[in-house]
Parts: sequence; C-alpha cells; structure tokens
Amino acid sequence: MKFIKHAICLAILAMAFFAVPSQAKKVKKDIYIFGCSASFTDSIIYITDVQVLKDAEIDSKSMALAHRDMYSTQLKEYLSEKKGQPHRTCFVIFSDKAKKITKKLVKVKNLYTVKSRGKFNVQYLTLDDFLFTIIHDEEEETVENDG
Repeated sequence: MKFIKHAICLAILAMAFFAVPSQAKKVKKDIYIFGCSASFTDSIIYITDVQVLKDAEIDSKSMALAHRDMYSTQLKEYLSEKKGQPHRTCFVIFSDKAKKITKKLVKVKNLYTVKSRGKFNVQYLTLDDFLFTIIHDEEEETVENDG
C-alpha cells in the first residue's frame, strides 16, 4: 500500500515537473563578440576583431546568445560574397566581460599561430572590414537588463 502511495506521489510530481516547463526569458545585454572561420579545403583562417553588440538578446536561464547561428551565418555570407570563400565553417564567441573575451581571442589566435607552428594563414578582419548586425526576435517578449 505504501508503495502505491509513493508511486502515485512520484507520478504526480513528475507530471507537474514536465507539464509546466520553465519559460526562460530573453534579456537585452551589451556583449563582446568575435568570429572565426576555417575550411577543410584550405589553410586560411579568418578572425574578426572584438565588437560590441548593444542590447543583444541573451537567454536569462542558460545565458546563451540568442540567434548565435545567425551571427555565424553573417560571417559566412560576408566571406562568401566579399572574399570569394564559400563553404566555410564559421563560429562566434561572446562574453559580457571585455577582459574575458580578450583572453578568448588571444587563445584562438595562439591556437592558429603559435601552437600550429605556421600551418595556417591567419587573416584578420578589422571593424572596417566586417561588422556583425544585431539580431532581435520581434515575436518573443524581451526584458531589459541593466546589470
């Protein structure tokens, strides 16, 4: 009998847990971001300067950058259109702290220069070359964050 009561309580708790998913909201926050691009077909590595994105949307629960894939796509499209470099793998790295993003940028640069011992042709994209465009999700509710 106790087993049945415990099983029923456990089932109710499980249903309550799964029935009401926590809705993480997106907060607007200034972030620092840079991009990197590599290809399996050549040794060219593109690295952008660190940029500030004002009021970027961040998931309040996971602290993940909303639309991160779309920022990578911006870099991919730029390289395809302006540099004639289609089919590249692009990624972005971000932080809300300037010191932290600078450390990450140095780490990426060292990976492709110092640690690889000249195997890659590293090309730097300045702010005059490429700028990320802020992406906002107009459909979902976003809350302001001053922190």
